Amino acid sequence: MNMIVQWTGLNIAQIEKERIDSSDVADVYRAIKKFIRAKSPEEILIDITGGKKSMVGGAVMVGNLLQIDTGYVDYEDYMPDIRQPKPGSEYPNILKNPLAVFGDIEIERVHEAFNHYNFDMGLDILSFLEDKIEDIWKVKILKKLTQLYKEVYNFDYAKAIQLAEEFIKSFSHRVDATLLGSVQNTLDIITYSRGRKASRL
Repeated sequence: MNMIVQWTGLNIAQIEKERIDSSDVADVYRAIKKFIRAKSPEEILIDITGGKKSMVGGAVMVGNLLQIDTGYVDYEDYMPDIRQPKPGSEYPNILKNPLAVFGDIEIERVHEAFNHYNFDMGLDILSFLEDKIEDIWKVKILKKLTQLYKEVYNFDYAKAIQLAEEFIKSFSHRVDATLLGSVQNTLDIITYSRGRKASRL
């Protein structure tokens, strides 16, 4: 504690501490989850440098699940004779959240489902991913797009028009011109088709 105060300039009252069973991964997980409950994940970095394997396991687990940065002090050069990193070769390293990689794999499944007109499967996968990967906007965009073309496929033009208009309004600044143009063309076609159907009635 004294060393933390010395190096950070904090005082003891600003430091939160909790004693845990360092051999119990679940206890580490619970303690970190309790600590961050009233805080924003963007304000937190979990440092696993030098921790016991059980502590590192619990810390990385909660960091990945709750999308909190997890990092450690890495090094470029190692001195095997004294079994220590070479002084001056250390650098901070942030671990990649494996759930982000998992999200990429699942997104490919969404694309495949979409291309085979299996819109319900795509929506199920996207709903599962919504609170589990970092690129939440990609999920939101794909979900709205899948909902739109599901209704087009089902000839529910009234709902499709509403979804297309919502897509353009919400995501026009987040998607490229080609995709935006495709959605606009879809909106124009189904609006025209619906108008012709209404005039015949």
